[in-house]
Amino acid sequence: MGTATINWDLDVPAAVPTGSALGVSEAGQIKDRPGRLWDIVCLAAGSITLLDGTAGSAATLLPTLQMTAGQVVSLHGFPFFSGLYVSAVTGEFNLSFA
Repeated sequence: MGTATINWDLDVPAAVPTGSALGVSEAGQIKDRPGRLWDIVCLAAGSITLLDGTAGSAATLLPTLQMTAGQVVSLHGFPFFSGLYVSAVTGEFNLSFA
């Protein structure tokens, strides 16, 4: 195995989202502690990069998403361990997370 970062023992509810960030259109901290990402909803076409961390320096959670208005990406509670930071945003997005 290469230089993968392995994380264990996420201590947050896994069943349903418990928070949301609405109208995300610029880079910024969404959550500063561990959690799970459920859905990304595109309101206005563009791209978004999600990082596992704080202050914009962290591991990328998934490849940069290019989305069209109305598109939904369901991640079914994908875990993040250091926080959820949105980077390199064009367009507008809603996020649901726990």
